Amino acid sequence: MQPQANRPGTRGIHVAHGYGLKVHVYRDHLIVQDGAGRQRRRQRFHRATSGLKRLVVIGHSGYITFEALRWIHDVGAAFIQIDNDANLISTSALARHHESKLRRAQALAPESGLGRIALVQLLKAKLEAQATLVERLAHLRPTILAQKTRSVSPSQRIREHAGQLHPELDVSRLREIESSAGRVYWQTWARLPVNFDPALEKRVPDHWHHAGPRTSKAENKGRARKATSPV
Repeated sequence: MQPQANRPGTRGIHVAHGYGLKVHVYRDHLIVQDGAGRQRRRQRFHRATSGLKRLVVIGHSGYITFEALRWIHDVGAAFIQIDNDANLISTSALARHHESKLRRAQALAPESGLGRIALVQLLKAKLEAQATLVERLAHLRPTILAQKTRSVSPSQRIREHAGQLHPELDVSRLREIESSAGRVYWQTWARLPVNFDPALEKRVPDHWHHAGPRTSKAENKGRARKATSPV
């Protein structure tokens, strides 16, 4: 008996990541293999039942066959490849996905009242998710100083930033608020212990035993490139 075919995640989007990625067709099914080391998985999608809308590949080692690209095209899905530094390498979409009026509206949205309302809603949802996660990491960083005078929890501080978001603010100010909340979020993440397979312990640098800062010591401008920490 053939194993039951998989279905993609939310809204028909399947994300494959890791090393040695393989995307090919076998017996008219799309086969997607991803992961790293012992954490490998093999997903199998049927044309009629998969509901696949987008296949997003994060990584640069492995392959995808011409037959797989044709399979993705035939079911009306798109293929996107992003490398580990978040650079877009390749993308494909059916012609109907390229609507010039929609793209223009998206480009101008931040400068319109309705666009900023949508932007604020998205940012508030993002910051609430960050606050919820740092609550789970409260044992790593119970409190922080807000404005150098008040002692609050990281989750409370993130929610305070979220409360400052308002559609009447310009985009640059909204970005500043999001960045301030992100600093609290990532500074909490930095304390998260990272465990490695015992066989790798001697090969792992000492500073890799915690998630570490999001910014890189190897990048002069303090950006998240040229990673020097697991995060």
